[in-house]
Amino acid sequence: MFVIANGVATLHSLLMLSVMCFASNKYDIKGLRFIIVTALDMVTIAVLSGAATAVAFMGELARNGNSHARWNKVCDNFERYCDQGSGAMLASYIGILFFMLVNLVNIFEHGRFNPDKNPILA
Repeated sequence: MFVIANGVATLHSLLMLSVMCFASNKYDIKGLRFIIVTALDMVTIAVLSGAATAVAFMGELARNGNSHARWNKVCDNFERYCDQGSGAMLASYIGILFFMLVNLVNIFEHGRFNPDKNPILA
């Protein structure tokens, strides 16, 4: 699920980048494209955050186990695998942070330089 969520987010980002760069402005009705792209970016951030949180939970379960469910610790036997999973989880959280920053910059820059196309200010 984690890999699929990151793949879908990457595909969505590439698609939105191509829409913003190559789509003509004649299809942009009062800045509606900006709102749709921003909303879909926020949905993508939520999906990535959910996937990263699920991985964090499973990583904690693998590291410490669960005595009530009689699940043993996995990281005692597969330490290299758990270290790589921790690195992937950390990279995912850093990617979410960067994606949030890019989304915020897009919101603020669009409002600053295009006040006539910004539906929020109109």
